[in-house]
Amino acid sequence: MSFLSTHESCPICLEAFKDGSFVFQLQCGHVFHQQCVEEWLKNVKSCQICRSQL
Repeated sequence: MSFLSTHESCPICLEAFKDGSFVFQLQCGHVFHQQCVEEWLKNVKSCQICRSQL
């Protein structure tokens, strides 16, 4: 089973991960598009899913 088949979409933008997508996994294990999570973390210093502090 591939990484992209276990993580179907970005929780921030809700778009599907595609082959070649740049993704980022936080310390808590949640995965996002790299660009989405970079923008998110400029304003909020916690995971969008579990609110774990970063």
